Amino acid sequence: MKYDYDLVFSVRKTLSISVNSFNKITVRCPRGYKKDKIEKFLENKASWIDKCVSANSVVLAENSVIIGLKEIFYNGKRYPLEFSCKNQFEDGVIFIKNVKHIKTLYCEKLSAGFLNRLERYAGQLKVAPLSVSFKDYKAKWGCCDGYNNIVFNYRLLMLPEDLQDYVAVHELCHIIKHDHSAKFWKEVAALVPDFLNKRKRLNYYSFLNSMY
Repeated sequence: MKYDYDLVFSVRKTLSISVNSFNKITVRCPRGYKKDKIEKFLENKASWIDKCVSANSVVLAENSVIIGLKEIFYNGKRYPLEFSCKNQFEDGVIFIKNVKHIKTLYCEKLSAGFLNRLERYAGQLKVAPLSVSFKDYKAKWGCCDGYNNIVFNYRLLMLPEDLQDYVAVHELCHIIKHDHSAKFWKEVAALVPDFLNKRKRLNYYSFLNSMY
């Protein structure tokens, strides 16, 4: 078999395949599914898998110093990352006590600019979230629940500001429409006309969600 992959059996009727940002391939299939059928499925998906692996490899190569914890993103720019006795951003260097403190630093000391812009967009949309907070999400950049509490992936603060703003507007618009209907996207487009381009650009940074 051309690929190494993880196999997950569960109560399901069909096969599915995923390739994460670090090129880990996972196949999910019904219990008792035969190996030859699984590998035939992989062969049929070879072109798609190769495309994903190739695209991911480019991103990983371009961000090797980020992955190696030598640098870190903040507002889309790269800064030296130093392990120290403090959590601080000063003199163009981001200092952290250890990797677990990255979330603390970003949420407590590097989020003010984003939150100010979020407040401005909320005013433009004439909406008010019940609460705003940050969380360690692994598969999404933000969420607005049925009570209008908005939670952002703290890694969003690492991204370029225009992408942060798109996510902010996206979640605020869910206060108006809790779905992805045409009306919802019309609200988003009113403030972010090129939202489709920004949605695609977000994919570039998905590897960050497997770090820190």
